Formats: sequence, C-alpha cells, structure tokens
Amino acid sequence: QYLEGFTFDHFDGHTWTSSSSSAHYSSANADLFNDVIGNHTSIKTTVHVLLPPSGTKPYLFGPTEPVSFNVDSVVYGDVLPTAWAQQGSLHNGETYQVISFASSASQPDLSKVPLPQSDLNFWQSDPNYATLYMYYLQKPTLPLNVWKTVQQWTQGAQNTYQALIDLQAHLSNQSQFTYSIENPPVPANIDAVTWLLQTHRGYCTYYATAMVMMARLLGIPA
Repeated sequence: QYLEGFTFDHFDGHTWTSSSSSAHYSSANADLFNDVIGNHTSIKTTVHVLLPPSGTKPYLFGPTEPVSFNVDSVVYGDVLPTAWAQQGSLHNGETYQVISFASSASQPDLSKVPLPQSDLNFWQSDPNYATLYMYYLQKPTLPLNVWKTVQQWTQGAQNTYQALIDLQAHLSNQSQFTYSIENPPVPANIDAVTWLLQTHRGYCTYYATAMVMMARLLGIPA
C-alpha cells in the first residue's frame, strides 16, 4: 500500500492545487468519512514516528483509505477527503494506529469496467460520479500531440483497467523515459506533460501528472 499524505486535484499546466479547503475535527477512534463502495479489506497499521514530517501541518499517514485514527485528527476536504493530520504536533518516538479500507477488487473485477467513451451510462450510474466528475476530470488545455500519444498508447484497450495499465507501462518504460531529480525548469509556454514527452526525463511528479492528465483525457476520473 502507498502512504497517502494529501491529494491535489486541480492542475493548471504547471502547478497542482486542491479545490478543497475546509477542515473537520474528529476525536480519536471516531469513524471518518470515506467513499469506499463494494468489497474491501480492513487493514490496521501502526506508524512509528522516527522523524516528524516538516511543514505547516502534522500530516498523518496510512494505507488508503483511512477510516479512523487512534489520535485526535483533522480531516481536510469539502466533499472528498484530501488530507489527514493530527490535531497536535507529531513528535519523535510517537506511535499511532490507523484503520484503512483497501479495495479487494480483483483484476477480473476491474476489467469489467468499460472505458467511459464506450459506455458512459455505466459510469454515470455510480452514485459518486457527479463528485468524481467535479473533482477528478479537470484539465488545462493540452496540445493535440498529448491526446494523440494517449490514443497511440491505449490503442486496442477494451476496458478502463487495460487502458490504465497501458499508460503505466509506457510511462515506466526505462528504455524510453529516464527518472531524474535534476531537470531544467519547465518553460512557461509549455505544460509539464508536453515537456515530459519532449525531454523523456523527470521525477515522480512529472510521471504522476502525465498519468493523471492522460487518464482524464480518456474521461477516466483520476
């Protein structure tokens, strides 16, 4: 499982921000809002703090999706949770527990989800679709070559799962792309996805951004 700290949903071509700004306070072990639907597995994780994260908020971490912490917490987000933090500061040697609900959907389960362009009614029948549409389909104006790349990379994909696997395979192809923490700045007149496709190098944010924008171009909330 990945450790999730906070979620950005709005991309302007260069910078990610969050549409959600409100904060909700919750006492220890209280049930937190979650949008888990369908089969899931409950996971209890114990986190030992060796070095508290720096920054303005004492973020709490755990496998997605956290549904309770055994410490007083703050949940950020208007409709969908975007971040979890402790009400007080985190300290060296501190320990806390988090309960998470992780999806137990199998590959065959996921392969049943059609591409939005093939069956939009399937997607719109999901009670969360309006919220997903609002938060996770926004994209800036991207050049036509990005869309052509998406079409090329996902050609032949019969469902959403396969299309995402195809995008992942291309972006993680080390013969085509290089992971680098030292990169020239993205020019002001070029978006970060186009820049990655031109330079074929970048660090995690470049690849995550490209993956999300390409999914959204296919109509897949990401």
